[in-house]
Amino acid sequence: MPRQSSITPEAVAEAAEKLIARGSPVTNQAVHSLLGGGSMSTISPLVRAWKEDQKERQALAERYVPEPIEQLAQELAARIWRDAQEEAGVATEALRRELKKLREIYSEKEADLEANLELARKQHEDAETALNDVQGETDMLRAAYEALTLEHARGTEKISGLEQRVSDLQGILEKAETRAERAEERLASVAKAK
Repeated sequence: MPRQSSITPEAVAEAAEKLIARGSPVTNQAVHSLLGGGSMSTISPLVRAWKEDQKERQALAERYVPEPIEQLAQELAARIWRDAQEEAGVATEALRRELKKLREIYSEKEADLEANLELARKQHEDAETALNDVQGETDMLRAAYEALTLEHARGTEKISGLEQRVSDLQGILEKAETRAERAEERLASVAKAK
């Protein structure tokens, strides 16, 4: 006799399918016999649930979709797909242009910062040379160097902000591509449903 825990909806469904394959009616007793025992109070509701499920599946399979409704659904799906593609294309192109601008700005800022940094290095070297010659100019040269260092730090901070903006735009681009993929999947599922 099987344990109660082995009497599962799956086991009952499998037994019912075997009975149908043999051309036998699916009854509580027949399932009980095929399972090799078990409590009828456990088997009976599972057989009833299986029969209800079969009725629902058969009803769904027999439903007819009128041709005008099916055509309307296809047209609607095509319109949604076209609109989604257009929207994704426009958004993607705008993001690409914005990203290109940001990259150009970033490149310009980076070049400016390199020039400023090189200038700062040169001025620092000049300041050290002047310090050896004229001790009195020390304070003025240190102030100039600190100003250049601050400018470099501000430039680095701006670059960091631009990099974050580029990252954000890449995230938006990925979302737009994901939306386009989902739209393709919806269209494919609508096409399969035909």
